[in-house]
Amino acid sequence: MISPPCDSRGLQPAMSALSPWRRYKFITVGALFLLGMLFSIVQVVLEDVDGAAMKINICDGVTFGVGAWLWCSFDSAERSLRVTYGYRILALLVPIVGFPAYAFKTRGRRGFVLVGWGLLLVVLVQAVNFGVCVVGVFVRGFFYASPGA
Repeated sequence: MISPPCDSRGLQPAMSALSPWRRYKFITVGALFLLGMLFSIVQVVLEDVDGAAMKINICDGVTFGVGAWLWCSFDSAERSLRVTYGYRILALLVPIVGFPAYAFKTRGRRGFVLVGWGLLLVVLVQAVNFGVCVVGVFVRGFFYASPGA
């Protein structure tokens, strides 16, 4: 991803100075990260409820697909590219295939950089998920520990 140009002092402009489409892309990525964290917390809280984990995972997957679709839509609008709806729908339904397909369609070999950023987002969300689960185990152990132990 290309960073915004710097001013005479070498500072990058604030979020408000970015194009609206680029701002929407940042908001989409932030929302994906925060929603991934929220789903992790809800999954830890509802761990004992039967079938809750599967429903939460489905919601998380749908949210990720919608986020990938939105990001691709905002990116194509920002770059004034005419990308067929097939790539965006593929990013919505099967993000693990659709997002790289969109990246390579719009950027050629530079799509590897975009796919790398996407993988970094997924790894960060999974790291937060792992951290929330570890903290959840310790908190549950603290509250559910028997008094005589």
